[in-house]
Amino acid sequence: MNTTPLTPATPVPDSIDYQAAQWLLRQQQGLSPQEHATLQQWLAAHPAHAQAWQQLHALDSLLGSASAAQRDALRQQLPPMLQALPPRRSRLPLAAAACLCCAIAGGLGWQQWQQQQPLYQATLVTAQGEQRDVTLPDGSRLSLDSATRVDVTLYRQQRNTRLLAGQAFFQIAPDKQRPFHVLADSRRVTVLGTRFSVRQVGRSYQVAVAEGKVRVRQYSNRLDADADRQPLQQATLQAGQQLTSDSKRFSHITPVPPAAVATWRSGRLLFDNTPLAEVIAEFKRYGPSQLQLQDPASGQLRLTGTFNAYQPAQFAHALPRVLPLAVTRQHGQWLIHARSASEPQQR
Repeated sequence: MNTTPLTPATPVPDSIDYQAAQWLLRQQQGLSPQEHATLQQWLAAHPAHAQAWQQLHALDSLLGSASAAQRDALRQQLPPMLQALPPRRSRLPLAAAACLCCAIAGGLGWQQWQQQQPLYQATLVTAQGEQRDVTLPDGSRLSLDSATRVDVTLYRQQRNTRLLAGQAFFQIAPDKQRPFHVLADSRRVTVLGTRFSVRQVGRSYQVAVAEGKVRVRQYSNRLDADADRQPLQQATLQAGQQLTSDSKRFSHITPVPPAAVATWRSGRLLFDNTPLAEVIAEFKRYGPSQLQLQDPASGQLRLTGTFNAYQPAQFAHALPRVLPLAVTRQHGQWLIHARSASEPQQR
């Protein structure tokens, strides 16, 4: 959105700001499932759409904290066409939000509006097989695993990151005045100062705490998570605990040794009673593994152990020693299949 003071005017109907305002108004009136899907498509169509949407939510929150007198003053600065629209929950008509920069400058003050502007923004990405450590301007440190993407936005009053894919380990610089949030789809992790990891790979979601304490909230959708509105569930995790889920509901909280949190940072993959199909999929996150399951039944066998993420051949040689499987080398692939009675167990 343009942050330069403007002369009050009716928002241009084809502008991104106007479209965002119309969507916010429709959302507050209630969206059908089809409309919700259309909104998600609009947000994903271009980064500017999501940016306008986030800034519009900030404006809406700012108006929600304004007094009745301030809202009346702001209304007087809008065009007559927008002044005539009825207020909703004592706020200005949200269809006018695209031209509220000028009203805020004249009513609530430009400095208050600036509080909503990001101090730092970055998109952090790692390729397959790559790992990366990043120090943010606030002193927090992020370790990104293979095939990971994180959006970081630091504000004056809060610090937000969005894990779009992969997994990351967070070492958060304490700042009680600026809570740190990690958003992943419809979930939000909130911390003040701690060390923990968050994973979002397909439907698999996991939070593991090595030090400190975090709060995890589950929402019905990503928009509610962004606005921290009406959580369906919440849980508080202490050091040595992890939460896993593969659905819209938390599955369970289990103990985890703090030293075992994010072992991938040292190139090790830790599995605890994990289906073999998931183990092989995890190896493929780090590069071409050449590991191929030959039958679905073998993929359901469960495995516990720790392995080098970048040495799938070592894993292939070790597999027949711990599971009733045979592994053969053919055309550059490690073919994994159930061991027949005639095939001896490898030692």
